[in-house]
Amino acid sequence: MFNEGLENNPNHLDLLLGKCAASERLKKFTITIDAINGIIVEYPDFQPAKEIKAKVLMMIGDWD
Repeated sequence: MFNEGLENNPNHLDLLLGKCAASERLKKFTITIDAINGIIVEYPDFQPAKEIKAKVLMMIGDWD
C-alpha cells in the first residue's frame, strides 16, 4: 500500500512514516531503516525521524 503511493510521490512524508511504522511492526528493520534514512535526507530538520531511527537502532542492537 505504501509502496504504491511512494511510486507516485517518493518523498511524501506521511507515506514514508507509514512505511516505517508498518515495517517496524512486521520486524522488517532493514526496510524501516531505509525508509527513515530517506526521511532524514529529504527532511533534515524533522526531528522525529532521528528519534525513530535511534529507537529502531536500539531495538536491533546496532550501536555503531
